[in-house]
Amino acid sequence: MAFVTLLVIASPVLALLLRAAWVALSCYLLTPMRIRRVMARQGVRGPPPRPFIGNLRDVSALVARATAGDMPALSHDIVGRLLPHYVRWSKMYGEYMSLVDVALALPAGRPGRRRRGADR
Repeated sequence: MAFVTLLVIASPVLALLLRAAWVALSCYLLTPMRIRRVMARQGVRGPPPRPFIGNLRDVSALVARATAGDMPALSHDIVGRLLPHYVRWSKMYGEYMSLVDVALALPAGRPGRRRRGADR
């Protein structure tokens, strides 16, 4: 009798844990891989992301390096200082895709050009 009671209580808990594991796997690994594959078919490439954190470590390192010192001259051109990853990856990849956390970032480099969405 005790085994049946334990089984009745443990089954929903196990089902919830399996569901949570599937949602986490899907959200943090499978969906970003699918989006990168779809975008690569359309010619949009980018820096390779790390699992779970995307390109966040690269972005924070580039921003820390760019903002470490003073600006060389008084200028309104601060994109290279605030978004050094955008400048660097635009030079490397042209129109590029970045995975920051789990959000897809596709800068609008050429406003006249449209791409189909990844989730169909």
